[in-house]
Amino acid sequence: MLPNLILLAVAAGPTAVPPEPATSPSTIVVEGQRDHSSTVQQLSSASGATVDGVEFDRRKAPTLGETLARVPGIQNDYFGPAVGRPTIRGQTGGRVAVLIDGLPTQDASGLGAEHAAAVEPFLADRIEVLKGSAAIPYGGGAISGAVNVVDGRIPTQRHDGAPTGRAEVRTGDNVGVTAMARLDGGRGAFAWHLDGLYRYQGDQAIPGRAKADACRIWSSLVSDVPLQALCQVRLARPTYAYDPAIKRYVDATPLSGQIITNFDPMGDADGRLPNSALRTTAVTAGGSIIVDGGFLGLSISRYDNSYGVPGSPSSPHREPAPARSA
Repeated sequence: MLPNLILLAVAAGPTAVPPEPATSPSTIVVEGQRDHSSTVQQLSSASGATVDGVEFDRRKAPTLGETLARVPGIQNDYFGPAVGRPTIRGQTGGRVAVLIDGLPTQDASGLGAEHAAAVEPFLADRIEVLKGSAAIPYGGGAISGAVNVVDGRIPTQRHDGAPTGRAEVRTGDNVGVTAMARLDGGRGAFAWHLDGLYRYQGDQAIPGRAKADACRIWSSLVSDVPLQALCQVRLARPTYAYDPAIKRYVDATPLSGQIITNFDPMGDADGRLPNSALRTTAVTAGGSIIVDGGFLGLSISRYDNSYGVPGSPSSPHREPAPARSA
């Protein structure tokens, strides 16, 4: 009886089914359309701003840094009324690229903060500020960001009809006078551009004297050599005498020998800031032949900026910009 039962159990078990041969999957094709608007500026780490229109007219100043000083994340690297380079996220100089129509200015402002950038905000159409990954296309010189000044000196669009332009004269209390004019025109495939600017500002008016009172007191200067350098003064040879009470030498220079000489005779003027004046002249001529799908343009400009740096006894800087073409 037991063998029959075992036989019955085996017969009732599931029947083994051999696996089907594996078949290779068919080719899967994924189609899509590329979004051409996906640029570096749209990355999550990219940020920036554009200053134009009425807001730009209200912010215009003699320097690029002062013009952009109210843009979030930007400060003015101030070295007087004529010198101010933009500082982006705490970095300036060679870490911030300054461009004109996408081309680097190649001036001395990236080497030293006391040099003015060869850029004129009053002649620009708009200013673009690029921060973070948005400045990647401009190379290692824009590690902190880039400032692109768009001035339209090389026309990129045809100009139909009569010539157009604008003129402006701006002045105010303690800011000098700035006058500029611009004219754009063209005929057929040829478009041209002309602009010019003149600015003059004397030494800035200030309340009181330019230097602190300590810079005129012999007792404050005679034993403080760093203060002498900061005040930019030279002292006559002092006379020292030994004081047995404190057991050291002390200053015993008579009043007639306490002579303080300024490196700059006008460095301690009363009521004005010496070496803060500036004079700027700029003139530009440009033209383009514009065809369907492109253009060929040329621009020649001269930018002459003579300015002073407050606190420096040297003669005013002179920053001529070479002719520029593209």
